[in-house]
Amino acid sequence: MKRFWVFILLILIIYSCSDKVSIPKGVIPPDKMTNIMIELQIADAAISFRKNRGLDFEDYQSPYYQYVFNKYDVDASLFKESMAFYDKNPKILEQMYQNVKDSLSLKIKEIEPTKDSLQISPN
Repeated sequence: MKRFWVFILLILIIYSCSDKVSIPKGVIPPDKMTNIMIELQIADAAISFRKNRGLDFEDYQSPYYQYVFNKYDVDASLFKESMAFYDKNPKILEQMYQNVKDSLSLKIKEIEPTKDSLQISPN
């Protein structure tokens, strides 16, 4: 009987130390969720730009978000439910945010003019 309890304890220790979290059905997979988060950040930047120009924020948020959700074939409630799952799994969420940050940094570098492109060439 003692071996049985040692075996059960060993299984529990191995299981509890596992970092692998399975994504349940009905939750947006991390890669797709990351892409949605990237596009929502870009949408937020566009909305913020419009807001700074005196346009009403609420009038523009919904269409931008809806465009992103339609593009990835999700709805707002699925996005919120998925975000709630990832909030409970901070290691996954942290990696997703790092991927968002990296992707946005690359996009910024792509559109920023280089120092050389700003120089006037002598004629």
